[in-house]
Amino acid sequence: MNISEAFSILGINKSDSQEDRKRKYRRLMMLHHPDVTGDDSAFMSQKINAAYEYIRSHPNESPFREAEAKWDAAINPKAFCERCIFVDYSFLDKRIPIHQVAEGRYLWDPYIEDFKMLARSVAILTADLIQDHPYSNEAVLFHMLMQEYVEPISCAKKIGLNTDRAENGNIYTFSGEVGISYRNLLMEIETGEQSALMYAAKRSQRIVIHDEHGKIYGDLSYNDDSLYYVVNPLIGNPCKGIGVNIVPGILHKNRRDLNYEGKLDVSIEIEISDTAVFDIPVNSDKIKKLLSL
Repeated sequence: MNISEAFSILGINKSDSQEDRKRKYRRLMMLHHPDVTGDDSAFMSQKINAAYEYIRSHPNESPFREAEAKWDAAINPKAFCERCIFVDYSFLDKRIPIHQVAEGRYLWDPYIEDFKMLARSVAILTADLIQDHPYSNEAVLFHMLMQEYVEPISCAKKIGLNTDRAENGNIYTFSGEVGISYRNLLMEIETGEQSALMYAAKRSQRIVIHDEHGKIYGDLSYNDDSLYYVVNPLIGNPCKGIGVNIVPGILHKNRRDLNYEGKLDVSIEIEISDTAVFDIPVNSDKIKKLLSL
């Protein structure tokens, strides 16, 4: 191993301080902890440790990297802090560790960054922030940070199915499901007595589906976790130029668990006009309060 390889493995830039290097090393070790990646993490952990030890034992050796890594994504200048951008090349070679390629206040771009890498990035950032604040609500902090790195309109246009052209924009369709908790309601849906019109209302961080009479069907959920940060804000925080239509689909009585008697497929149609703008939440004050800064 040489200094160039060591810096590349850890994602260290030549301007990073000793504390920055340690922080990036710790982040990678968290990513490749056996509890996260299983037995396959042993080789990666050894490689990361070897790179860090090489850098520590060669403090006067200059890195071979001349160019700083850049990331071709938009930036949210109002985000609370910078985050790391990780890329996973394990689909090419299981021995290649998850690699940090950049750091900044970058927004998520579905075309160039896997959502799982975004979530890992924010999870590690959350762990870093609460390290000195053990009484902070980790889940709430994670959610507030995620909101700052996702711009729903641009992401919806990239991951939604463009099903139609509206008068001043396009209609994008997403798949979801509603958990039905009550057997009587399940029977109504089964016999076709339920309303054909469905509406959504925001309740805390959830989206609740109901009919025109106010009868609640249940919470909206998705198989794709990214939709909680792309679709839910567009439904729960209506803004000019955004229209939502929810169409009921197939009822599945066999999808039962501890909370639901069955689940109803729904199609979420979001009309986005060419002039629609979504204001990304500015959570800095809330985050500072949560961390008692």
